Amino acid sequence: MERLYLKPAEGLVIPSPDHGKAPLPTEGGWVLSSSYWSKRLAEQDVADDTKAQLEREAAEEQAAAEAAAGGKGKKKDTAQ
Repeated sequence: MERLYLKPAEGLVIPSPDHGKAPLPTEGGWVLSSSYWSKRLAEQDVADDTKAQLEREAAEEQAAAEAAAGGKGKKKDTAQ
């Protein structure tokens, strides 16, 4: 099943069956695609932010990998 990263429209509290009926966080959250979410999207109760969230997560992973590398591959300055 497809996952979506959805954000509630400003000022709305949207119950999330994917989160035990707790509200979808205002910053958004991952949910499984379903008729419930299709209806919320159609009524513009939520916005699909999947692409942007995937890009944010990829950037965070890249930054973490670079930090873990700790400068490996960098040339030393040997000029004196």
